[in-house]
This record gives sequence, C-alpha cells and structure tokens, in this order.
Amino acid sequence: MSNQYLHKPNLSVSRHKPKVIWDSKSLPIPIDIFDTHRPLQKSASGKSFNFWLTIRPSLSDDSINKMLSHQCIETIRISSSKYKNEKEIHDEVVRVKKIIGEQNISLAIDLSGPKVRISHLDLLSGRDELEILKGEIIALVPDSNLDIIKDKRLQNTKVIPYKETIPLKKDAKFLLISDGWSQFEIIKHDEIAIYCEALSDCMIYNYRGIDIAGLYDTVESIPIETIDLINKLNSNGSLEYFEWICLSFCNTKKSIEEMKRLSLPPKAKLMAKIETMRGIENIDEISAVTDGIMIARGDLAVQLSLYKKDILQVEDLLRTSSKKHNKKCVIATRIGDSLDGINTSLSSEEIYKLKHELLFDDSLCLMLTNETLENETAYKNFLIILKAINNLIYHN
Repeated sequence: MSNQYLHKPNLSVSRHKPKVIWDSKSLPIPIDIFDTHRPLQKSASGKSFNFWLTIRPSLSDDSINKMLSHQCIETIRISSSKYKNEKEIHDEVVRVKKIIGEQNISLAIDLSGPKVRISHLDLLSGRDELEILKGEIIALVPDSNLDIIKDKRLQNTKVIPYKETIPLKKDAKFLLISDGWSQFEIIKHDEIAIYCEALSDCMIYNYRGIDIAGLYDTVESIPIETIDLINKLNSNGSLEYFEWICLSFCNTKKSIEEMKRLSLPPKAKLMAKIETMRGIENIDEISAVTDGIMIARGDLAVQLSLYKKDILQVEDLLRTSSKKHNKKCVIATRIGDSLDGINTSLSSEEIYKLKHELLFDDSLCLMLTNETLENETAYKNFLIILKAINNLIYHN
C-alpha cells in the first residue's frame, strides 16, 4: 500500500516539528481579538456556572466519570462530525447513558451542517495528520478530484483532500483551517484545486473545518445530509435520548422553522449555533423561534477577526438577545486554548474573558471541546479551568 501514498509515510518525529501557536495575537491573521485594557472592576462573587462537556469515543469512561463527579456538568455533547455514521453515534449514546445512570445530565447532538471539512488524509500519507512548514505550498482538492491529482503527481506540493465544495469568491485572500490556528494565503485556484502558501508551521488533522471569510453567510436551509442523519437517528432510536439538537450556521430563523417541521422527539429542544456575521445581524429573529443560542466561538472568531470585530462585544450582544427572549445561552469553545498538556494554568487573556463572562447579568454556561477531548489531558485541563472559575467567584 505504501507505494500508493501521495505523501511518503512519516512515522518518525520530524526534525522540523511544527509548532502549535496558541497565542492568537501572534498568528499572521489574529483571531479571537478583544480589548484586554477595558477595566473589569466588579466582583464575580456568587455567580453560578455549569458546563457542557464534549466527548468522543477515545475519551474513557473513567475520565468522563471523574469530570461528572464535580457536579457542574449539565449536558454531554456528541458532535456528529466525530463519528463515521449513525451506528457509531448510537453506540456512543448507549455508552454515555450507562455512564450517566440516574444523574440529572442531558445529552446534546451537534449537527455539523454544511461545514467543509478535511477528509482522507490517511489515504494519502498513512496517517490522520500532516505536518506543514511555513512557506510550503498545499493543494486543497475535493475528494472527487483525488485521482486526477494522483496522476499529476504534483511536485513540492502537499495535497489536502476535503469533502463538499468550496464556492470560492474571486477576492478571497486567505483560507483558515482548525478555527484559524492553521492559516494559508490563497495563491490561485482552478477546476481541480485551491493552491495556498502556509503562513506558519502547523499540523493539519483529518475532519478539521475549513473557513474562508463569508463562506457560510449564504446558508439558509438545512442541508440534505443533516435531514438524512436526523432520519437515521430516529430510525435507530438514538434521537429520543437527546434533549438538545444543535443546528450549525443558523443565519436566519428559516433553519429553525424547517427543523421544527421534521419528526423530532417531543422533548427535543433546538439550539441555534451562531457562527457568522449574518447570524449576528439576525439574532433577535432567531432567538424568538429557537429554544437556545450557542455562541460558537470557533467559527465565529475566524469570521469576526476578518471583519475586525471584538468577540466579547459580540458575545454580550448575543447573550442580551437570548436573555430578552428567555432562551438558554451556551458559550462554546475557546475556553482554554492555551492548555497544551504542559501548561498548568490559563493565560491572562483567558482569565480576562472568563471574568468578563461571569460579570454578565446571568448564569454562565460554557461548552468545553478541545480542552477535554484528549484522554491523557482531559481531566487535568478540566481541573485547571474549574479552579480558574472558582478563583474568580470566591477569591476575586
């Protein structure tokens, strides 16, 4: 098989090991921009908070149980993009329900929607990851064009396959992967591929999302693939266990209204994920028809940075709208991006954001994702975040 790989398998650690850049302001295109000079004079004392916890199959029962023992986890989230099919989701639901037992903890299914994602890196290199060095050229190729690229054997170009299609605008300059941590400048594109230059050293992983400014602003309706998954989860009995169904890229109320017309379990509530500028502009009409709002800071931070918007000001706007309509609000991702398995505390910027969020006139619900996905560091990172919040509440 190895002679069929487009990239030579590299099973050893590269001497040019790409660095992971956690400081968002040091990236070529700064993400998660906000003004840390604003004074936060109030005390966060007495504020209440809880978590949504994202899991995947590699997170052990023991790690999940340790985090649940702190009794501040309200919901366990299963992201459909982490599973190959509805059977894997069903098996995960069975496992989680057994872990939860009689505890009052709900389940949420996060539907990935029209997100463009990297696919099949393992077919090209024998691994689920690919190292990219600053200045290297990559070719993003849709799955349907992989055979053409293999025949061409591009020189000095690393091929990254992706699902779906990317409607590239003529004035598009940058392409961002993994919520903006991996950044590329678009050089050219044709009917076969999009060619880009890496702006920094990075690692590319299977199934990570691809972002371009305005790429998802035009989303109006529920994708056929999402409806198909809903029907399959209904058929295998999984859907009835989910209290929350999270819908990606809600730009208008139309997506929520379409979802309500599907055959959903009576207890199911709909969570609108706000991930674009268009979703922000239409937040009041969305809040009026949904059961909850998720501020999806991963995708949203990428879009806001390109529009030079302050993410904390946008958060306040979205939380104000959800509170006005008496709807649940979850602040998702980017809680502890600095936690790389070595750091033992959050960065000063992450502490600033947490305090800002605790000071909002409402309880705080945070969703943990990357911080608690790796089994080796999940519980350690969870404790670091929990300690930081408790310090703000009880010692500030």
